[in-house]
Amino acid sequence: MLSSQTNLTESPVPRFVCQSAACRREVTLQPSNGTGQISNPRCTCGSEMKKVYTKPAFRELSKAEAELLLGEAIHKVAGQ
Repeated sequence: MLSSQTNLTESPVPRFVCQSAACRREVTLQPSNGTGQISNPRCTCGSEMKKVYTKPAFRELSKAEAELLLGEAIHKVAGQ
Protein backbone atom coordinates (compact mmCIF):
# COMPACT_ATOMS: atom_id res chain seq x y z
CA MET A 1 0.00 0.00 0.00
CA LEU A 2 1.22 3.50 -0.78
CA SER A 3 1.85 6.01 1.99
CA SER A 4 -0.98 8.49 2.48
CA GLN A 5 1.27 10.84 4.47
CA THR A 6 3.27 12.11 1.50
CA ASN A 7 2.18 15.47 0.12
CA LEU A 8 2.99 15.79 -3.58
CA THR A 9 2.79 19.59 -3.44
CA GLU A 10 5.69 19.88 -1.01
CA SER A 11 8.85 20.93 -2.77
CA PRO A 12 12.05 20.09 -0.92
CA VAL A 13 15.06 22.37 -1.26
CA PRO A 14 16.98 21.06 -4.28
CA ARG A 15 20.34 19.36 -3.68
CA PHE A 16 23.06 19.54 -6.31
CA VAL A 17 26.22 17.47 -6.77
CA CYS A 18 29.41 18.45 -8.62
CA GLN A 19 30.02 16.41 -11.77
CA SER A 20 33.81 16.44 -11.32
CA ALA A 21 35.01 13.01 -10.21
CA ALA A 22 37.77 14.66 -8.18
CA CYS A 23 35.40 16.97 -6.29
CA ARG A 24 31.84 15.52 -5.98
CA ARG A 25 30.82 18.36 -3.61
CA GLU A 26 27.14 18.29 -2.66
CA VAL A 27 25.18 21.44 -1.74
CA THR A 28 21.61 22.63 -1.23
CA LEU A 29 20.67 25.82 -3.01
CA GLN A 30 17.83 28.24 -2.35
CA PRO A 31 16.38 29.96 -5.44
CA SER A 32 17.10 33.69 -5.21
CA ASN A 33 14.47 34.73 -7.75
CA GLY A 34 10.71 34.34 -7.36
CA THR A 35 10.39 31.54 -9.94
CA GLY A 36 11.76 28.79 -7.70
CA GLN A 37 14.07 27.63 -10.51
CA ILE A 38 17.83 27.25 -10.28
CA SER A 39 19.58 27.06 -13.62
CA ASN A 40 23.15 25.98 -14.42
CA PRO A 41 24.77 26.11 -10.97
CA ARG A 42 28.56 25.83 -10.89
CA CYS A 43 30.71 24.30 -8.18
CA THR A 44 33.54 26.25 -6.55
CA CYS A 45 35.91 24.03 -8.58
CA GLY A 46 34.30 25.35 -11.78
CA SER A 47 32.49 22.17 -12.85
CA GLU A 48 28.79 21.97 -13.64
CA MET A 49 26.50 20.75 -10.88
CA LYS A 50 23.44 18.58 -11.43
CA LYS A 51 20.39 17.99 -9.28
CA VAL A 52 20.58 14.90 -7.08
CA TYR A 53 18.05 12.25 -8.14
CA THR A 54 15.20 11.83 -5.71
CA LYS A 55 12.83 8.93 -6.06
CA PRO A 56 9.25 10.06 -6.75
CA ALA A 57 6.87 9.73 -3.83
CA PHE A 58 3.37 8.52 -4.59
CA ARG A 59 0.34 8.39 -2.38
CA GLU A 60 -3.07 6.85 -2.58
CA LEU A 61 -5.92 9.31 -3.23
CA SER A 62 -9.27 9.05 -1.56
CA LYS A 63 -12.27 8.90 -3.89
CA ALA A 64 -13.14 12.53 -3.05
CA GLU A 65 -9.58 13.74 -3.82
CA ALA A 66 -9.53 11.83 -7.12
CA GLU A 67 -12.88 13.29 -8.18
CA LEU A 68 -11.77 16.81 -7.25
CA LEU A 69 -8.49 16.52 -9.19
CA LEU A 70 -10.26 14.99 -12.19
CA GLY A 71 -12.85 17.77 -12.16
CA GLU A 72 -10.10 20.43 -12.03
CA ALA A 73 -8.26 18.78 -14.94
CA ILE A 74 -11.40 18.59 -17.05
CA HIS A 75 -12.23 22.24 -16.27
CA LYS A 76 -8.69 23.29 -17.20
CA VAL A 77 -8.80 21.41 -20.55
CA ALA A 78 -12.29 22.74 -21.35
CA GLY A 79 -11.12 26.32 -20.68
CA GLN A 80 -8.32 26.14 -23.26
